[in-house]
Amino acid sequence: MIVVASDVHLGYDRANREPFGRFLDEIGKSLGQSDHFVLLGDIFDFWRRNNVAVVLENEGLVEKLENLAANIDYIPGNHDFTFARLNPTGTGAFNIQKTLTLKDGGSTFTFMHGYQLEVLSNLSLSQSRSTKNCVCLYAKELVTS
Repeated sequence: MIVVASDVHLGYDRANREPFGRFLDEIGKSLGQSDHFVLLGDIFDFWRRNNVAVVLENEGLVEKLENLAANIDYIPGNHDFTFARLNPTGTGAFNIQKTLTLKDGGSTFTFMHGYQLEVLSNLSLSQSRSTKNCVCLYAKELVTS
């Protein structure tokens, strides 16, 4: 089984934090070791607040994710692009990568967050990555200035 969640934007004051926690509790009952839970980007929102504060505030949800029996595949979006820096090797609780292809029931599925299709994709790859890193790391200062 493959389950996908995206654009939760944890850390944003309008995020549906509690419903997402209940969803993790419920889906966790159904997922096994051969299943995949795909976090398809923007699970966290590092554009509006301090990155460390956002992760610490949502530590309970991160623990729920880590305790799921399934393979956890994390494809960072533009709002949580710097999440990949937490585990650049892609090993550990989360399998972090830019795109993902999975097979299930004879079908093949390819996942990407989609920020590559936005206006920033007109920049070179290194310019786009640099811009996303800057926004994720420094957006709070821009908003509060």
